[in-house]
Amino acid sequence: MKALKSLIREIHRRSLWQVLGIYLVSAWIVYEVTQALVEGLRLPEWLPGLAVILLLIGLPVVLATAFVQEGGPSLRRSDPTLIPSTEVQGAVPAAGPEGRGVGRLLTWQNAIMGGVFAFALWGVVAAGLLLLSTGVGSPGADEDGTLDPDVVVVLPFRVTGAGDLEYLREGMVDLLAAKLTGVGGPRAADPRTVMSAWRRRVETEDADLPQEAAIELARGLGAGQVLLGGVVGTPTGLVLNASVIDVESGDMQAQASVEGTPDTLTVLVDQLTAQLLAVEAGEGERRLAALTSTSLPALRAYLEGQAAYRGGRYEEAVRRFERALDQDSTFALAALGLVYAADWVNRRASFDRGLTFGLEHIERLSARDRAQLIAWAGPRYPEPYSYVEFIDLWRRAAEAASDRPEPWYQLGDAFFHWVPLLGQEGAWEQAESNFRRALELDSSFAAPLGHLAELTALAGDAEAARSLMAAYVALDSLGDVTDFTRWHVAHALGDSGTMVALRNRIPQMSGLSLIRIMGTGQIEGIQLDDVVLAGEALGGKSGARGDRWRSLHNLHSLALNRGRPGEALALTEMITEVELAPREHLRRQVLDALYWDGDAAAAARAVLELERYAEAALSPGLEVTQVEFLDLCVVEQWRIWHGQSSTAQQAIERLRSAVPNPDSSVSNSAFCAALAEALLSNIETRADRSSALDRLESLMLAGPDQWYFNACGNLVVAHLSEAEGDLERALAAVRRRPYHWGTTALYLSSYLREEGRLAALTGDREGAISAYQHYLALRAEPEPALADDVDRVRAELAQLIEETSS
Repeated sequence: MKALKSLIREIHRRSLWQVLGIYLVSAWIVYEVTQALVEGLRLPEWLPGLAVILLLIGLPVVLATAFVQEGGPSLRRSDPTLIPSTEVQGAVPAAGPEGRGVGRLLTWQNAIMGGVFAFALWGVVAAGLLLLSTGVGSPGADEDGTLDPDVVVVLPFRVTGAGDLEYLREGMVDLLAAKLTGVGGPRAADPRTVMSAWRRRVETEDADLPQEAAIELARGLGAGQVLLGGVVGTPTGLVLNASVIDVESGDMQAQASVEGTPDTLTVLVDQLTAQLLAVEAGEGERRLAALTSTSLPALRAYLEGQAAYRGGRYEEAVRRFERALDQDSTFALAALGLVYAADWVNRRASFDRGLTFGLEHIERLSARDRAQLIAWAGPRYPEPYSYVEFIDLWRRAAEAASDRPEPWYQLGDAFFHWVPLLGQEGAWEQAESNFRRALELDSSFAAPLGHLAELTALAGDAEAARSLMAAYVALDSLGDVTDFTRWHVAHALGDSGTMVALRNRIPQMSGLSLIRIMGTGQIEGIQLDDVVLAGEALGGKSGARGDRWRSLHNLHSLALNRGRPGEALALTEMITEVELAPREHLRRQVLDALYWDGDAAAAARAVLELERYAEAALSPGLEVTQVEFLDLCVVEQWRIWHGQSSTAQQAIERLRSAVPNPDSSVSNSAFCAALAEALLSNIETRADRSSALDRLESLMLAGPDQWYFNACGNLVVAHLSEAEGDLERALAAVRRRPYHWGTTALYLSSYLREEGRLAALTGDREGAISAYQHYLALRAEPEPALADDVDRVRAELAQLIEETSS
């Protein structure tokens, strides 16, 4: 008892009661602030519990500090100058060095600073968790906090009972989104955006959000309503039930339940939608039914395809969407899904099938989906269209479906790759803006994240690039192009360790990563040893016909850019086994010789073989295929360049009258006619040669689709502009090149050599030096036939460097 009284007196003497009271009040304030942060910023609900744990841990620390310092904060106890001197007779000596160290550390000043630091740490944690909980710039309500009452968030349905119905959990999100298009009722928020936000808030895929959390999710997406529902399997069928909650008030707006057999699922969904949202009977229900397939196997395959697509499993998505179309060829939504998925994995036949079926039944799509399908197909399908039109159509699609990430990504991708071809400024800035918009809508969308990592790395923002790259790899570590993206960013950042690791795994990389490394390395003139290694690895891969064609095409470009026409000729012969159109290898050989230092003797032989097809194309009475028009286009270019113009005007008129063949994906007769006319006007020194040049350049400024036979267009514009004495125009033409791993490699060495020469002639020495250095890097090991040309460029470069340094 005496010891207890002594302890109480000591506690009282040291003011620990006061310290305890102050700490408890402060702890209560911290807890209330934490609660406010959780509610106001929609942070995780476990934060208040964590705060309590930290505050309990802090209690003994604060009491121990107070005990050592003998009470609460005061100047006498914290000011070392007021400690009694040890020189006073009878005084107890002050603590030695160790005691003084502890005393200086455990001071009230330090305790207060520690508290400030703790609050700052809480702020950082709160901000970080806010970002994590909402994603990269997640969309939410308008800046003024208002919600859109015409937007409803449909969350995954709870699935219970008998039957194999689990596919309807996420599938109902897609089904109801197809119904709720904003015509005659509210519009469903984009399923991809919704699923991305939902997955950030649940621990597992089979978890369900409480109603309060669901309301907060919808609020974060700016929606005025949220739809919750369930699917119950019964021994004889299924029951669908759902309710619509007002986000602002939390009140239930509508409730409905329908019952039927699984093979009437689309009818049940229509009935459920009609009940919930008071859609008019009769034509309203027929309009809803037209948006989805009536075939249950087709519907299930489509829903599984949508889930695979959102998960980045594009090959699986292609198979699922094709299965849906096999079951129901009128299923336009499945056709659109197939187009998107097939584009990711370069499945041209599947892509064309989706476009064809989708366009045949386009009336079954909502206006938002129609805009996206038309953006893919172009205004004159199957005739190709320019990149000016391409960009305009995707801009319209993005505006029509502003809450969907895919159109924003496609628009950004167009600015990233193709706008540089059009000579417009600020292309990459616009691309970045559109990529960020796509990420705002779905922070788990790997493609825009990867492109943003590339853009920031190329801009020299190392910190942002590393952060974006880490997020990208976390999302898509095993993706087909992940190795390429890591390679590109690592080079831009000078990350030699990562470069070595990636170089060692080049033989194991996917074909898509290898092709991108080859193309990008040539475009930028970087890591050319890796480019060669990637080419060797690509050449050793087997695959489907389309994959093999793509590999040979890229290997052929690499060979010519390296100054190896003999190697390129052998590759064109191999293309005969997989070529996409008859005589493709012959047309390549001719164009190679005209514009790319290709084998001239092989080109002359190819012309002899192509001439009989070209003659057929000149005969108005014969039915001519689009491939024969291509033969005519190539043969006439050869003839004009070699001074043979007797058939040129007839060919130009025939090309202008060509009607696109709906069975062919190859058609660009208007470009061929403009090219031949400009060349002919120049060699004949016609009075209208300037207007002919203007017509050709206007086509190039619109960005004709970059197939093999028209990528040479700006080389011709440059040649003819120089002939007219306009060197600045010529230089601008050769600098108009896309930024694309496949297309830009076409004629690249020729473009670089001309750019260097024209830049030197116009006084742009730095530009000339850069272009020549890039050219020589590509042609470090030319075949003997081109060695003299390479030596000439090397000598010109040395002279330019000497003049610049003097």
